[in-house]
Order: sequence, then C-alpha cells, then structure tokens
Amino acid sequence: MNYYYAESNITVTIPSRDLRTLARESLAGKWKIAAVGTLVFMAVVSLPSMILLTVLHNSFAADLYTILVTGAFSLGYSVFILNIFRNKEVDYAQIFCGFERILKTMGLYLYICLFVFLWSLLFVIPGIIAAIRYSQSFFILADYPDMPVPEIVNESKRMMRNNKGKYFCLVLSFFGWMILASLPASFFSTIFAEGGIYAAGSIFLFEIVYFVLSAGYLWVTPYVECSLAAMYEIMRGNLRPGVIDTTATIEE
Repeated sequence: MNYYYAESNITVTIPSRDLRTLARESLAGKWKIAAVGTLVFMAVVSLPSMILLTVLHNSFAADLYTILVTGAFSLGYSVFILNIFRNKEVDYAQIFCGFERILKTMGLYLYICLFVFLWSLLFVIPGIIAAIRYSQSFFILADYPDMPVPEIVNESKRMMRNNKGKYFCLVLSFFGWMILASLPASFFSTIFAEGGIYAAGSIFLFEIVYFVLSAGYLWVTPYVECSLAAMYEIMRGNLRPGVIDTTATIEE
C-alpha cells in the first residue's frame, strides 16, 4: 500500500509570524482546553518518573517508564494538537490514544532516539539536524496509524527537506516566550540551590514546586505545537499560503 500523501516536496516560504498567526486562530476559544490538555500530557509523562527517581530512588524504573510511555503520549498529544488546529472535536482522552498502538509508538520513539544519539556523537549540530529531520514522525503516525515505522521516518525526512531551516527559525521565534515562561521556576531553582537543601524529600518537593512554577508552558507549548501543526499542514498540502512545490524522493 502506498501511504505517501504527496509526490512532490513542499518548501514552506511564509514567515514564522504567519505560522504563529495560524496557530493563534486555531486556538481562539480553545486556550483553556489546550492548556489543560498540555498539563495532563506533561503530568503523565514526567510525574511518575519523578516519583520513581526522587522518592523510590529507582533510576532503572524511571528510565523504563520513560521508554514505555513517551512514544504513546507523544502520539496522543499530536492527535490532540492536530484536532485543535483542524477545528475537530477535542477531548482529553485523545492524549491516551497512543496506547492502542503501544508497541509501534515505543518503536518509533526508540528509533528516533537512537539515530539522534548516533548523529549527536559527531557533534551537537548534526544531532539537532537529525532531530529536526524526524520531527514530523508523530504527526505522520497520527494521520497514518498503519504506516510502518521506517516509512514514517522516511516520510518525515522527505517532508523536512528544504524545511529544516524554517522549522528551526519557527521554534527559535518562541525563544522569548519560553524564557518568560521559565523565569518563575528558574528563580526558584536558584534560591533552592543557594539554600543547599538536598535531602530526598526536599528534592521531591523541589521537583513538584518547579513543575507548578513552570505553568507558563501550559500556554506556550500548545502555541508552539499548533504553529508546528500549521507548518505540517502546509507541507502536507492541506494549506497553501505561499509555498513552492519541488520534486523529491524518499531518502534512504
């Protein structure tokens, strides 16, 4: 079966500010559900691992939990974000839908982590480029749940051809918002470190407070992700606000 949804490669040429505008339009009237959904996503990904590591002191269990669930939740959050951007019905339960394909999501997550790690051995920049090349994988899986993992990765690589710079600049355009969202937690972290409190219970309390003080990301993250979803939709050919079509083949 041919899963690929475009025979040509689409180079995104519109400015990052226009992608952000598309994201804000898609989030209009849905900021609350987007923020709460992001809270659910962040909590289920990080809190259990945090408890295993800081309270039970079991780093193996914490790492195992991360490996088992991150792919599934990444798929679920991708479905959640795409439904927001496409103005479809949105439900918090969508964040857990990835567990219907737990083996595939885990395989895709490990596949991406492995190759990003291998490229990172050459230097930091090749690792970043690799991460950008594979960045569309969970969006693709959300649209094509039966597509094999290697084909998902190849399709992401094809879509990102000529678009890696645009993706990097789009993410970089949120740098100010990310800094602003991180300020309360960073300020608290500095005070905590200067206090020299490192008991296990204190570390766990620190992690919880740090998580709460990072609440700004509950709005910044869906803003970023919906902007990336806008870029994904353009590369798919669903939106065409100023793009260039160029022929391309799947990279081996």
